[in-house]
Amino acid sequence: MVNDKSLVRIKINQRYSMMLLKQSCELFKSFPEEQRRYIFIDPLAVAIKNGLVEIVDEILKSYPRVFIYTQINGDPPLKLSVTYRRGKIFKILCQHEEEQLGDDSGNWLDNDSRTTLLELVAQKPRLNYMDSSSKTVFHMQRELQWFQAVEDMVRPFNKTRTNKDGKTPWEVFVEEHRELAQNEKNWIISIATSSSVVASLIATVAFAGAITVPGGNNSQGLPNFNGGILFNVFMYSDSLAFAAALTTVLTFITIFTSQSTPMEFMHALPRRVLIGLTSLAISVMLLMIAFGSSMFLVVGSNRSSLVPIILIGILPILLYISLQHRSLVSMIKSTYQTLHDIDH
Repeated sequence: MVNDKSLVRIKINQRYSMMLLKQSCELFKSFPEEQRRYIFIDPLAVAIKNGLVEIVDEILKSYPRVFIYTQINGDPPLKLSVTYRRGKIFKILCQHEEEQLGDDSGNWLDNDSRTTLLELVAQKPRLNYMDSSSKTVFHMQRELQWFQAVEDMVRPFNKTRTNKDGKTPWEVFVEEHRELAQNEKNWIISIATSSSVVASLIATVAFAGAITVPGGNNSQGLPNFNGGILFNVFMYSDSLAFAAALTTVLTFITIFTSQSTPMEFMHALPRRVLIGLTSLAISVMLLMIAFGSSMFLVVGSNRSSLVPIILIGILPILLYISLQHRSLVSMIKSTYQTLHDIDH
């Protein structure tokens, strides 16, 4: 856990590091071009591997030709950004490649393996990336976004170009990511199963509350508290909780019946998980509102005893929010933001 003092120290160190980098780049401009090549090649590679966007940007601004040189004699920057899944750096490099190479951009080919950039991104990512990436919840979705991003920038003939085994980049992608897709499908199904059970219990409680209203009924069969503000709050919140819980169950049922094709991991499955978890959270909050209003109706004038009851009723909501909000935010960012907005 990073405290405020440590965070301030880190920010100060970053600022001074960038100042030192800019001064160094300015100093190296007076060096012969051959020396500048070898000075910048290794730092550029290290910066790309570690996702240091500011350093990559500064190096490319100070010595743009290092990009062309590393395309031939070093580890190509685009290859490194794809291999290590650095989205923001990939965007910068694509723009820089277009400026430096013009019509030749998007035509990268590995000199040793004769592998195109699209074939490279179709391969299974590095294990250390998959294990250490905490910003991405749906890994299969992120891999599909990477594939589409690279597909958009390569030449059309490279999209259907077959490798030595006669497979297109998409066929390689499906084969290489089969295990990842299966693991993610199992994870999504486990979420859907547990959430459906909870939603079913909430729907049962909400339905029971609707037919056995607080305060009972009068001789005409109407609720004794009918027409009151608190009673209306109870009825509306209880009804909405029932509807939200059913939405959760029905949404997750579509996951159980899904064929889980690779492209479904792009939008369909993540959105269903988001809708299901969001409606489940809403149903929990509405049920607690119904619980609180019913307590007010039952206790009546003895309001002092309601304080501990209300506090206890709020605890499940606070606990759910504290445990799930980061995952939900990550899911939303992963689903609705572009590849270049999130880096790993």
